[in-house]
Amino acid sequence: MAKEERTLAINGAEYYVATYGGDNLGETILLVHGMPDTGAMWDSLAAALVAKGHRVVVPDMLGYGKTSKPADPKRYAGRRSFRIFSS
Repeated sequence: MAKEERTLAINGAEYYVATYGGDNLGETILLVHGMPDTGAMWDSLAAALVAKGHRVVVPDMLGYGKTSKPADPKRYAGRRSFRIFSS
């Protein structure tokens, strides 16, 4: 399964995002890990979804994996962590 890796600058942080099944025409599915995991926890599920024709997007959330780890604890406040996905 091919994986496209990139880093996106969002709100002053660098977010690591892996995308699988980039050429698939099915729905795009966003898999978001909990704490204290990384997006790698979804590797098996991503493979199964890609096999069914979906495109899968898996970010490392702020402070985890290959994404930035800001020192300011306010950057990790509840809904703020997920606002990046609402646009």
